[in-house]
Amino acid sequence: MSLGHRPVAEAPDGLPLPPPDLRVRVAGTADIAWFLEGGRLGEETIRGALDRAGNLARGYVNRAKACLEELPDTEYRRALRAVPDFILEREN
Repeated sequence: MSLGHRPVAEAPDGLPLPPPDLRVRVAGTADIAWFLEGGRLGEETIRGALDRAGNLARGYVNRAKACLEELPDTEYRRALRAVPDFILEREN
């Protein structure tokens, strides 16, 4: 499905930018700097949120592992201790 707009410019990182008429509709200006700054701020916001979520998750992992210490040292406890680390370290 096409919306009738094709990117006509590229940002410094090679990503396409919307054409001038669409930039005017969205931002009220055809100035590419508005989109670049918005993208930079969006990236900072997302990275910050991911950092905070990671820190929170690590805290939960540490609490969960501390709770497991009360259980006898068995293969099952060791398996349970490995699960949170696997979840935190996975890539997808």
